[in-house]
Amino acid sequence: MFKVMLVDDEPFIRQGMKIILDWTSYGYEIAAEAENGIEALEILKTQEIDVVFADLKMPEMSGLEMIEQARAMVGNRVHFVILTGYAEFAYAKEALRLSVDDYLLKPIQEEEVVRILKRLHSVLTEEKENRSGAEEIQRQELDAWLARIVLNKYLETELQRFKPSVDMRERNIDELTEAVRRNDKGQIAEKTRKVYEQIQRSGSGMNVIHTKIHYLLYRLVELANELDSEANQEEILQYIAQESFDEIVLDGTEDELLNFVCAYAEYLEQLRKLEANGLFGQVELYVRENYDKNISLKSIGEQFYVNNVYLGQLFKKKSGVSFKEYLNRIRLEKAAKLLETTDEKIYTIAKKVGFQNTDYFISKFVRNMGMTPGQYRGISRRGRK
Repeated sequence: MFKVMLVDDEPFIRQGMKIILDWTSYGYEIAAEAENGIEALEILKTQEIDVVFADLKMPEMSGLEMIEQARAMVGNRVHFVILTGYAEFAYAKEALRLSVDDYLLKPIQEEEVVRILKRLHSVLTEEKENRSGAEEIQRQELDAWLARIVLNKYLETELQRFKPSVDMRERNIDELTEAVRRNDKGQIAEKTRKVYEQIQRSGSGMNVIHTKIHYLLYRLVELANELDSEANQEEILQYIAQESFDEIVLDGTEDELLNFVCAYAEYLEQLRKLEANGLFGQVELYVRENYDKNISLKSIGEQFYVNNVYLGQLFKKKSGVSFKEYLNRIRLEKAAKLLETTDEKIYTIAKKVGFQNTDYFISKFVRNMGMTPGQYRGISRRGRK
């Protein structure tokens, strides 16, 4: 059963929502109730809630204020449906920004609640399956990292026997790290060769070899953190893991290791460039001026001479959402404005803001705005009368 919380300052509204249908027959249960946004946030801190039905206008904290704080606290894990009236249209614009899943007009109708529950059930089921798979992968990765930590603790005393040779190899790794910091291609090649040859010739056993590999890994991650104290270590480790780091060092050729180290040095160079030049502001302006064109991370990267992978990470860090979601939000904001101020056909507006497929535009609009473009236009005009 997916868990639902009802948030409304009027008890009879909450009671009416509970008895309007048999929630369990649609795969849901009413797990919590709150009479204001503050109380709802406290419940979200302690209980697993999947869907929140929240009134827009409540004392102490409005529904939208509550949703904004909840998004910061639990991200997109919780889905929100707002309860509203035609007179509250001005709030709907803010709902677009907060990615509210749907809306219910008062007085609430059973068929509308059923429609929303059925649509959200498929979304929640897919999300649950994806989370289960991701959690299993994370568990396996955590087990592997814990094993390495235990191994390194065990080796603290064992490594004393190899201290002279280990110190020499650490110096070489430190020198290689310094070359990577400067992105000095000549020094990177020379120091990589020394590290590779000494690891390959090591007679100290696999434990010491793995210790050296992990020390090199640690130094590379440390470099990224020096450039950006907010660097996402998980993303950096994933970047390195994609290159099969251990396999390159143990089984790969010297050229393969050199290619990896050079690529990582370039990665750091991109981080340095992005942070130093305030590039995100320029890119953000470019997107806002060209949202109606067929733009992508790849095309923007070419425009600003930045790798599209690094640019994607920057968008996620600065805006909190993926580039695609960021672009869609801008397009939908512009579409909403055109719906309010013009009589243009919906398919014309879709193309004008950058959506080539009208059906895709409508589905995105409903997902983010909680209503169809036609309904939005009608409500906006009633709201201005």
